[in-house]
Amino acid sequence: MKTSDEPLQLPIGNRLAMILEERMRADAPLGSDWLWPSSNSRSGHIAEPRDEGLPSPHEYRHHARTLYIAAGVPYAESALLLGQKLPGASGGYVHASHLVEQLRGYVQALEDMIFGSAGAKFTEAPDGTVIDPMGFKLVLPAPE
Repeated sequence: MKTSDEPLQLPIGNRLAMILEERMRADAPLGSDWLWPSSNSRSGHIAEPRDEGLPSPHEYRHHARTLYIAAGVPYAESALLLGQKLPGASGGYVHASHLVEQLRGYVQALEDMIFGSAGAKFTEAPDGTVIDPMGFKLVLPAPE
């Protein structure tokens, strides 16, 4: 069940695609393909981004597994979506990158559950920062 150091190719839901597209557009001046780029890091990206008071990305993985279960995503599919190898002799032969379209419905189910719940709202902090339903600070484009 150990995860690999290989990059993951996984599906994302429609709303998350829009959020990440905007994030990448905002970071375009850095000239990096990373979601969390860093101009002063040897790797070119932040390895473990942390904001004071927010869980680490690793803690969000634990939370994601719980949410996948709540959204009705089967164990094997949720493991693949978290970048884990399936147990057993044949588990190493199953690769999420070959099943992107088959897994897309499960990802959309999770996104629909998160954004469809009554308490899932974007909020604006007193300093104008927008916080998404998972607690991440968003960088929004300047109004035109």
